Amino acid sequence: MTITYITSGNILTDESKGIVIPVNTMGIAGAGLARQWKIQYPDEHHLYGIVCKDKRFSIGEVLPVISAPNRLFLCFPTKIIPQKRSELVWIEDGLSDLRRLIPTLWIKSLALPALGCGLGGLPWRDVQPLIEKHLGDLKIPVRVYLPR
Repeated sequence: MTITYITSGNILTDESKGIVIPVNTMGIAGAGLARQWKIQYPDEHHLYGIVCKDKRFSIGEVLPVISAPNRLFLCFPTKIIPQKRSELVWIEDGLSDLRRLIPTLWIKSLALPALGCGLGGLPWRDVQPLIEKHLGDLKIPVRVYLPR
């Protein structure tokens, strides 16, 4: 399947079975999509926070958090510290892990933001090729919400 690029809408209301949430490894959701997720899904955010507090989550690892039936949030660390910028290598490492996890978690559709491009400060022109490289040939629908 090909990647579909979405220019408007709210990823948290997307019907995909897997929703990627950009987070940091400290468990702090102070802004952006992570904050919206924390407000709308406090129980799921709490589980992510526990894993961060226990220092069992790091850059390059994607943390699956089960939500409602047939819904899975995939916490994708784009930063270590919320106030710092993302690094392209962190996005690439995380995409590699996401690619590895998708078949093991039986994800049938995926939605993700332009990872690291919002508060992370990375240019979309640098991130898009990485998303295409790692997710472009998946046999499931992939929807990427473009930066605004």
